[in-house]
Amino acid sequence: MNETFRPASQKSRRWWRWPLIGCGLGIGFLVALVGITTVAIVLIALPFKEDKVASSLALGESVTIDNLKVTVTDFQMLDAVGGATPRLQGKFLLVHVQAENAGQTPVQEFVSLQIEYAGAKVDTAMGLQFALGTTDPAHPRFRSNVDLFPGATSDGWVGFEVPVGLNPSDIQVLLKVNNKVSGWALPSSR
Repeated sequence: MNETFRPASQKSRRWWRWPLIGCGLGIGFLVALVGITTVAIVLIALPFKEDKVASSLALGESVTIDNLKVTVTDFQMLDAVGGATPRLQGKFLLVHVQAENAGQTPVQEFVSLQIEYAGAKVDTAMGLQFALGTTDPAHPRFRSNVDLFPGATSDGWVGFEVPVGLNPSDIQVLLKVNNKVSGWALPSSR
């Protein structure tokens, strides 16, 4: 046998290396995991940047975003629409929207409409956007998925529930297309 004889005292001096190496690797893994988790949380928590295109358009004025020309042409405050009444004992705000392809190629965009009053945005996530359907032919629904050939138009109504007594001039209609935002101020009366 070619093994050299080592006294027991030399063998016992090296036992601590492996647990120490294991602890170092474990701590390194935990630090990396915490770092990756922190970066992921920060990226998720950061809001997407929105570019304001126009912030205070008047009723009837248009804004063009990525060849899509959008106009808020009218609004109505109603107690009922097509036999439906507001769930929160408020009123319905109906906003008429017209979209036109102002470019030379077909447009396929998702158009998001919200309203803002008293510093709060109201949208579909809050459940306060009223889904207009076929029950009210006087107010056909504006389709948020806009597919238009050059020169073609699409129009319709978007409905929201608002508190009774809210003055229309305190409401701003917000349009969002490709993280670009525009807003219309409603007049106090029509």
